Amino acid sequence: MTSTSFPFNKIVYVGDLAGEASYARRYAQKLAHEQQAELVLLHSLDPVVYGLPGAHLGDDAASAEMAAMDQDPRRHAANHDSFVQREQVCAQILEEARRHSANLIILGTLGRTSAGRIALATVARLLLANSPCSILTVAAPPEPAVLPRFLWASVIAATDFSPAGIAALDLSQRITRRSLTVLHCTQCGKEQECKHCMARLRLLAPFNESHTLPVEHLVSSGNLVAWIASQRQRIHPDLLVLGAPSVAVDAGHLSGSTIYQAIVESPCPVLLVPAGGDASQRTIDKATYAWMEKVACVNHQPPVLTEVGAS
Repeated sequence: MTSTSFPFNKIVYVGDLAGEASYARRYAQKLAHEQQAELVLLHSLDPVVYGLPGAHLGDDAASAEMAAMDQDPRRHAANHDSFVQREQVCAQILEEARRHSANLIILGTLGRTSAGRIALATVARLLLANSPCSILTVAAPPEPAVLPRFLWASVIAATDFSPAGIAALDLSQRITRRSLTVLHCTQCGKEQECKHCMARLRLLAPFNESHTLPVEHLVSSGNLVAWIASQRQRIHPDLLVLGAPSVAVDAGHLSGSTIYQAIVESPCPVLLVPAGGDASQRTIDKATYAWMEKVACVNHQPPVLTEVGAS
């Protein structure tokens, strides 16, 4: 990890605290211990219960898991309205994050099937527009697993060059321990001809000052989620970092959200970074931003991280 101080000194973990510690809770505790951060544990319904009200999943195992959690009297009252619960729980999460002045919210789930990832993606995307800080989703592995020896050793940071996308690149350089891959997915199909996107990536994510953090710069065309899947065995990422859209999206348009799709399909935790943050920690200055605007690729189409159907 670079010498810059760890950006998350106040972490709020949100998950079901009943029974044995979940993978996500142990992950949050390890992260806080490694970085000497303050950790607040917030007991909440599992996102599988309130994040997927009325959902009909194609996966039988996921449907069965969701039904079992929804009917578990240990975790919530027998009579409830999941649609109302989702609004209430999301509001409570944001209220607690603000009350504790959190700079990171970690969302966890006990769900080990696709239902768990879908629930995390749903809740995270619905929270983003109003979240006061970054959000990290930690899905449970399909089988019981030990935590990595070191968290955030190999990181992929994808950017669309929006303010949030640039913030994601800035932050990824501060938290990566071993190797960083920075990626821009373009829709123009001319990434082999145009050098502007690569130049912007290299400016935004150079080697750190001591040259101890290897950075791979990649420009690709197509879908971000498909690219990550194709590179999984080569890179072995243990964290995906994305810029967080500032626009809200309703539950009916989630399928068109790249953020949602990335969380559902990602083999590792996903960190969502809002625009802004501590300007003193940025890796580029205003002059560099101005230069980037001048060399912006004229053939570049709307970025892949633009949220479809957002409102």
